[in-house]
Order: sequence, then structure tokens, then C-alpha cells
Amino acid sequence: MIEALLQAIVSGLLAGGIYGLVAMGIVIIYRSSGIFNFAHGAIILVGAYFFWTLISLAGWPLWVCILITLLVSGAIGVALEFLALRPLLGQPILASIMMTLGLSMFFLGIYQVVWGHRGIVSFPNFMPMGHWIIGGITIGQANTWVLIAAIVLFVLFTIFFRFTNTGKQVQAICESHSIAQSVGIDVKRVLSLVWIIACMCAALTGVLVGASGSVGIYLNELVFMVIPVIILGGLESIGGALVAGFIVGLVEMISATYIDPIIGGGFRQVAPYLFLLIVLIVKPYGLFGWERIERI
Repeated sequence: MIEALLQAIVSGLLAGGIYGLVAMGIVIIYRSSGIFNFAHGAIILVGAYFFWTLISLAGWPLWVCILITLLVSGAIGVALEFLALRPLLGQPILASIMMTLGLSMFFLGIYQVVWGHRGIVSFPNFMPMGHWIIGGITIGQANTWVLIAAIVLFVLFTIFFRFTNTGKQVQAICESHSIAQSVGIDVKRVLSLVWIIACMCAALTGVLVGASGSVGIYLNELVFMVIPVIILGGLESIGGALVAGFIVGLVEMISATYIDPIIGGGFRQVAPYLFLLIVLIVKPYGLFGWERIERI
């Protein structure tokens, strides 16, 4: 009984690392512009298949493939901000959100045209694919590296937002683009940088998730799987995204271990949303979200 619980906890934390990694890329966009980027999952998908093309079909060295993938994804971020999002500055926020939905369909179309016929693919093994067994608990080595990457990324984002002028400017433009511009902040430059970072984060997520298993069109669904993570952690909180990722992973795995066998399965997918509803009753802005109170 104790061994099953410990296994569920370990598996939940490892799954939470993946959720946190995806959520942080979405949160950094929301933190700067108030836009929930529904295209993030499709960018992860395209980034993963682009990397697979370089390393499997072209046969280029690993680090060259990673570097090119990150550079191309950064260029995509610049293009998206300049061509799709910048014309919508000052427009109702719903217009930008709908644009990200359109971009999601666009990248899914690219995937279908270029890689759709290949189906699910696997990367060459460049990460440890075995397992550690400690006290009867199985720990996946590849998923552990994904967890470590999520923690490292969280540390880098924390340093960026707290100790750099650009990071503080990102937080300023989140409050008000017009006010930030009035005090000399180049809003367009900062937004462009944020989209570069978010797209590179998405591509890195695709590479890491693919390295720990296989990749397929299901990667696009990650953006919907992490919605409870983002809301639970707080829409503007990078640290909240990581912590909430761990919580949601734990809730999923514990539900799969103890409740699914009793009711015949399916509760694992519902449990994070039920947990989210309970938390939001007590903390409407999430665990670490910025509280905004408007008085009439």
C-alpha cells in the first residue's frame, strides 16, 4: 500500500514537470500581454517534428539540431508578434485570443502538410531511456531530465523577471501598454522578446517530451491539458505554473492509482478540474496569482 502511494507520488512529480514546462511558456505570454496563447501546443508539435527532421532524416549532430531548432523557433516568435499580434495592439483582448486560435490551426495545417503522413515518430536515443528502481519505486530517467529542465527553466525565468530591467519591463507592460510606453518602455520590442522566449520554450518542450518517448499530433493537446495547471498556479505566476504542475500531476496519479480501479477508469482526467474548482472557491486568483480588486 505504501509502495503504491510512493510510486504514485514519484510518477505525479515527473508528470508535473512536463505540465510545468508547458505551462511556463504560456504564462510568460499572458504575463506580458494578457493573452492566453492557444497556439502554444501547435508550436510544440511543429518544433518537435522539425527537430526530428534534423536529427533523424538529415542526421545532423544533436547540439546542432537543438541550436537550429531554437533559432528557428525564435524567428517564428518574431514573425508571429510582428505580423499577427502587433497589428492588434490596442484592440479588444478577445481579438488577440482569437488570433492565437487561428495560429494554432495554421501550425496544425503545416504539420499535416509536412509531417502528417508520418504519424507518430521517435527520436534517436540521446537521453537515458532506462529506469532507476529504488526501494521498489520505478523512476524514469528521461522523465527525470524533463523535470530537471523544468526546474532550471523556472530558475532562469525567476532571475529574468526579478533581476533584469527587461524582465521588470515585461511586468510593467502587463499592467498597461499605454502607461508603460509613456514612461519610455519600448512595448513592441519587449513583446517581440517575450514571443521569442515563449516559442523557444515551446520548441524545447517538444524536444524534451519527444526524447522521453515518441511524438505525435497529441502534443497539440498539451495546451488544453495544462489549463487547470495555469489557472491553479495563477495566470501570471511562473513559479505557480511549476508548483501547480506538480500538484496536478500528483492529483492525476493518485486518482489513477486509488479511484480509477474502483469506478472503472476515467476519473484521472476529471480529478484536476474538480481539485481546481475547490481551490478557486477559496483562492479565486489561483495559488500565486495577482489579486486585483475593483471597488465600486
